[in-house]
Amino acid sequence: MVPKKFVSTLAVLVIVLTTSIAMLKAFFPGALAGMINAGLRLKGTVSYMIMHHPPHWYFIDGEKNGVEFRLHNGEVLRIIYRDEFVIKDVSTDVPFDRDISVDLEGVAGDRQPLDRPVRGMDLIDRVMNANNPGVETGVVWSYQIVVRHNNETIGRAPIKLVISPQDWLRYARGTGDVNARVAEIQRTVLANPRDTALRKMLAVLLSQTGRRAEAASQFEAVLTVKPDDETALNELVSLYLSLGDYEKVIKIARHLLKIHPNEPAVLAEIGYAYGQTGAWNDAIASYEMSLKSDSQNDAVRLRLGDAYERKQRFQDAMRQYRCVLADNPDSIGALAAIGGVALRSGLKQVAIEAYRKLAVAQPKNPAVYANLGLAYGMAGSIKDEIASYRKAIALSEKDPVVYFNLGVAYEKAKMDKEATLSYNKALQLRPNDFESAERLADIEFRAGHYEKAAALFQKSAAASPRKMSIYIKLGFAYGELQHYKQSAESYEKALNYGAKDIQIRYNLAYAYEKIGRNRDAAAQYEKYAAVKPTAEVFNKIIDNAIQDKNYDRALKYYAKLKKVQPYKASVYAGIAYVYGMKGDNDRAINYYQQSLRYDREDASVYEGLGAAYEKKAMYSDALEAYRRALELDPGSSVATRRYPQVKIILLKQKSKP
Repeated sequence: MVPKKFVSTLAVLVIVLTTSIAMLKAFFPGALAGMINAGLRLKGTVSYMIMHHPPHWYFIDGEKNGVEFRLHNGEVLRIIYRDEFVIKDVSTDVPFDRDISVDLEGVAGDRQPLDRPVRGMDLIDRVMNANNPGVETGVVWSYQIVVRHNNETIGRAPIKLVISPQDWLRYARGTGDVNARVAEIQRTVLANPRDTALRKMLAVLLSQTGRRAEAASQFEAVLTVKPDDETALNELVSLYLSLGDYEKVIKIARHLLKIHPNEPAVLAEIGYAYGQTGAWNDAIASYEMSLKSDSQNDAVRLRLGDAYERKQRFQDAMRQYRCVLADNPDSIGALAAIGGVALRSGLKQVAIEAYRKLAVAQPKNPAVYANLGLAYGMAGSIKDEIASYRKAIALSEKDPVVYFNLGVAYEKAKMDKEATLSYNKALQLRPNDFESAERLADIEFRAGHYEKAAALFQKSAAASPRKMSIYIKLGFAYGELQHYKQSAESYEKALNYGAKDIQIRYNLAYAYEKIGRNRDAAAQYEKYAAVKPTAEVFNKIIDNAIQDKNYDRALKYYAKLKKVQPYKASVYAGIAYVYGMKGDNDRAINYYQQSLRYDREDASVYEGLGAAYEKKAMYSDALEAYRRALELDPGSSVATRRYPQVKIILLKQKSKP
């Protein structure tokens, strides 16, 4: 029996407490929330102790995966396969929790004390082995935490077990052959087409056995029943990424964003899918949104930097890489990315610094030294460039690209012998390395080894059939080898593929001359003369025109030649000769006389003048011209033959009455 005085005291305390709560509510509403639970517990304790009412429970304290939690009356404890939890304390109306116990009620209604850790895997395995009906939905409510007083239940806290497709896969592996399990589940799915849990289990098994497309179709079937099934949506994103179906990745990921707006992982996946389709602006936008929600994700920053690079936004890319490096100074990915973008944007010293740091972090990585060599090459430090490439080769002797780059560096250092060895090594490792073949051909070309050079250039031309520079060199090499037909063919290809160097026209004309294609030669010389009007080329055009008996064209170019060499006797003599061939002896005589103004000591001019006079029957003038030719050249065959004959003609004329 409780004394009346004690009861009266408690009643007074209750009145005071009630009055205090009312005052707090009126004047300090912010402090009220913190006292409500304490007030309720005090009231419950009084009710239990004085009125002998059954006690209440308020919350359970525990630890899940190393993190403390508090489960209030009316809340649910969510458990997945990887979880582990333990109950530490329970709050009730009973002072000092005397005669209070907490245990776990399971599948078969049995009790398990909670004085030691409970594993999620054990709970899930039990319900799966028991074929619990809730398994089909992926959520099971078979377990409850039960609070008892004197063995009488005073409260329950339900446990929500979440079963994933991975749990089904694990379960299937434990039951024997996976392929047999797949066949079994397929039969079950046919009988229960709307059972989404079975479909998800089947999909995971199919995926694990490499049948990803079939797995995707099963998850798609789940979505026809449950359009917002997050497990199916997430698994489909992963499957379509692996299948390379990026349009579907984007579609499904957008659906996920409707469920969880601005989810950073989903935005990152969308960004990756856009990048794989070449939609780099959309990729950038997705990565930027992902980082707004999760700014510490270095992997996404690196991908965003790569996307910026694809759009030639090198400064933006560098900013992302430096941000990663600021968070993680030892980030290999960030250092490599900084080095790469620095190389592409011409930041030589930045690239050198990045690859030097990488060389310290990865001293056995040949790619680091290969890229360091590129950076030194850009900076013009040939000695360091060569040393870096040689270090890369020492670490990996099978990379033809490094041998090629080393050969280029040797060439810059005027070390052609060493360059030849490097290019030959590159060709041994990769026989179709046409760049090395062309570089090697250039070295042989410079050394005058035209036969070797031509063979190597032909090899390069097979890989780059429209590269005009190769045909230019081939044309020259064949010309030096006196293979004029091949030389002409090579120059023709160079011109067809866009060569603009006017010297090619001259070289082609020369090759045409050598194979007797004089008209083609003249046409090329004319094109050359239109750009470079030299006396040499005019003479070549004139010679070809005379051989072709095209005297008008010869006179046309003599007129051009006369402007270049207005005081050269041979020019006027040549014009006189052409007029003589045309039968215009008056002009022939006129131009021979002009020629003699600039050179009176040329026997051939007197010979031509004599012949022109003869044709005009001006024998006295002809005789004088031949006499003058013999004085200058006693061995002149023309003058020796014609002089006496003209003299006879004159004597005959004088003997006539």
